[in-house]
Amino acid sequence: MIFCLSEIHVGTVSVLSWLGAHEDCDGVLLSTEVYQSGREPATVYHEHVRPDDRDPSRIARSQVVLAWASPTIIPLRDPLAALVSYNHRAAHTGQISTELFRPVEDVVDRWRLLAETEERFEGFEHIRYLAWDLASHAGYPATFKARLWETAQAVGLTDPAPSREGLGRENSSGDYRLRDAYQNGDLEALAEVEGLAYLRDAEEDLRPFLERRGYRDLLWWSP
Repeated sequence: MIFCLSEIHVGTVSVLSWLGAHEDCDGVLLSTEVYQSGREPATVYHEHVRPDDRDPSRIARSQVVLAWASPTIIPLRDPLAALVSYNHRAAHTGQISTELFRPVEDVVDRWRLLAETEERFEGFEHIRYLAWDLASHAGYPATFKARLWETAQAVGLTDPAPSREGLGRENSSGDYRLRDAYQNGDLEALAEVEGLAYLRDAEEDLRPFLERRGYRDLLWWSP
């Protein structure tokens, strides 16, 4: 089994589609489907990151154990881009208390949990962070396919990895004003993004972790 652990609004559906497109993948199972009767065994199992019941400042113990025991992929995205998606979808659905629309502070705090996993997962070569959105950054696409193939091999998938470009934008909301503002680096327009100030307060916790994953000069970072 391959374990996929992610925060919300990071492109998880695209990552799961990429994993599921491998010939030696027998399917993807979401945590919400675990107890459905008649479900066939799957190669990939996914959960959203959650805090531990006993110590909310740390990731759930069960998720740590799964990662230690299984080949694991942790997809990442610029947290501001994730907040832009969160804001857009919450505004258009009115849902703010479901798994995908938790209070915005909780969304940022779970990024802190992901950063905290770095120390706990150090030395586990079968656990891979995958900065999924960097494929769209200038100069990066040429190396992204190699990164995909390396990641696929690390978690035990043996056939050639499908290209990022061939997967489309699964579960995307399409183009909208805040998305355009993000892509254009329009900080004035992005000032209305709920949670931006809280995210900036988390820079000290998140920036070193993200820099080690290949992120540079993100809009919400201090100079």
